Amino acid sequence: LIVLFAIFASAMFKKTGTDGRQVIENCILDSSYAKGKNIFLILSQTEYKTTDEFAASLQSTLSTDESVLSAVIFLRTSDENFFRVSRIMRFNAGRDITIKQGTEGRSGNDENYIRRALYETIADEKIYQSASSAWYNIYGPAKISNFSAAVQISYSADPAGSYYAAFTQSFEKNRRYITIG
Repeated sequence: LIVLFAIFASAMFKKTGTDGRQVIENCILDSSYAKGKNIFLILSQTEYKTTDEFAASLQSTLSTDESVLSAVIFLRTSDENFFRVSRIMRFNAGRDITIKQGTEGRSGNDENYIRRALYETIADEKIYQSASSAWYNIYGPAKISNFSAAVQISYSADPAGSYYAAFTQSFEKNRRYITIG
């Protein structure tokens, strides 16, 4: 009977933990998706003649938002499955960017966010963490004449990421106590 209780309690803790993490992630993503959608709506009002012109407008638009860590402009190459990193803009030194300007490659994940962002604004549903920061990404299209372009904007998730990490750590600790006890 005690073993059955421990198994039941462990399963309930796991379910509750998963639900709690999902709520935190959804709150972050819902607000950031709306913010990102507004930014891409503002930027879509103009068709830019050059990447430099678009980058300057993007820089001006994003520089007033302290939650923006970085932005990367991707241009589609002649092979529609590949993109070239045209610009990398850092708004915060805490965001580690591993790709280099001029690099060509495929959209780096199973969801093909960069490729999909040519046509719509998309929120990557994952919170990424490095030693110095936590962030999430919003992708969207850029109107640059003669180029198909997508933009990745990375927003800080540090406050929410801290809550998320503390919640996960506390939750896992309590789950182990119940399971072992």
